[in-house]
Amino acid sequence: MRVAQREPGMRHQNTLEKQLPATMVVGGCKVDGRRLEAKRYKIICAELADDVGGSPSNAQWLLIQRAAGLAVQTEQAEVVLATGGTVDIANYIKITLSLLRVLSQIGTTRSAKDVTPSKIDVEKHKQTFDLSVLTDAELDQWDFLIRKIETFSRTN
Repeated sequence: MRVAQREPGMRHQNTLEKQLPATMVVGGCKVDGRRLEAKRYKIICAELADDVGGSPSNAQWLLIQRAAGLAVQTEQAEVVLATGGTVDIANYIKITLSLLRVLSQIGTTRSAKDVTPSKIDVEKHKQTFDLSVLTDAELDQWDFLIRKIETFSRTN
């Protein structure tokens, strides 16, 4: 089975991933790190390590390795599905739910990016729109949104 290839917009190889050797020891066994599955495993481990701040604790590292293994398995099943094959759905669901539980235990430091427009941006866009074409209900919604943005901007 082949693992899905990296999409063009996905993150590039990071420092931790570069530090991982071509031959890995996983579960006490040597693994050829050049196989596609092993490469994907290393990439996922490195990305999850980044998500926890770049230096995971031993416990986090164990969870990261489990999550990477489960993620590779789900990706393999998804490749089979995407190419018209069939998979054991019950097993796929078990792996996916296990992955979800492991990921929830790792503890990541990623945070949501603030995309709230500034008051200047709102005013600029307000002038761009022809508000005369809006119905009274749409104008009420527009005013409501503007007030919400202004309130949010004042509190932050």
